[in-house]
Amino acid sequence: MNKNHSVFNAEMAANYDQYLVPLIFDGYAQDLAGRASGYRPKHVLETAAGTGVVTGHLDRLLHESAHVTATDLNPGMLDIATSKLQSSSRTKLETADALNLPYDDQSFDVVVCQFGIMFFPDKLAGMQEAARVLKPGGTFAFSVWDALEKNKHAHTLTKTLAEIFPDSPPDFMNTPFGYYQVDEIRHELQMAGFGKINVCVLPKEGVAPTAQDAVQGMLYSSPLALEIEERLGTSNIDLTDTLTKALAEHHGNSPTRAPLQAIVFEAHLD
Repeated sequence: MNKNHSVFNAEMAANYDQYLVPLIFDGYAQDLAGRASGYRPKHVLETAAGTGVVTGHLDRLLHESAHVTATDLNPGMLDIATSKLQSSSRTKLETADALNLPYDDQSFDVVVCQFGIMFFPDKLAGMQEAARVLKPGGTFAFSVWDALEKNKHAHTLTKTLAEIFPDSPPDFMNTPFGYYQVDEIRHELQMAGFGKINVCVLPKEGVAPTAQDAVQGMLYSSPLALEIEERLGTSNIDLTDTLTKALAEHHGNSPTRAPLQAIVFEAHLD
């Protein structure tokens, strides 16, 4: 994985929260927070919290006595999350590396991570850190995207970009959509010390008011924007228009709708 694929600046974070969260993240965030709250935890850790979409649902769903610590590597993401959760008295947000967590052993009942583990340079190390900070019997609940071709907006955008840049197609999408092999993930979880592992394939539908909104989210909410900028140089290609037309043709324009599919893991410590 390109190390730059995990770096999101403030402008990306703002686009992410405005366009990508409603398009692909919020429905899955509600699901993951609901799963976590079902364990009735008192202390929850969230890694790769982004702009706080899961965090907000945890804050709403958890028992009033529960506490949430939400972490991310990117200050721009956490700035937005902080602005949305500033009125919460039981949720705190901190900059932290999921591969080297600054918390004591056995500090949390549940660790959650929505669509973040794919960006970990060492996924096993991230799982081992989750296991380390969990109390005995604790749960690591996380989601990954299924294969790119099962997530149609992103698939269409990626194919269109490959046609525009045939000599050097952008490869960012290989990161979020490249870690979905259930047997491999299950094996790594077992290596990290988890026993019972539940797996759920979860289809949903991604909807945006317009195809241009979907392009704005997918193109400018991540390091993909930097890959595009490098390839365009001084070109006068209207990339947003070209991609909007492609998405509108395949998935409709106003609104645009396309299938999504994720895989959710709930891994339990003995």
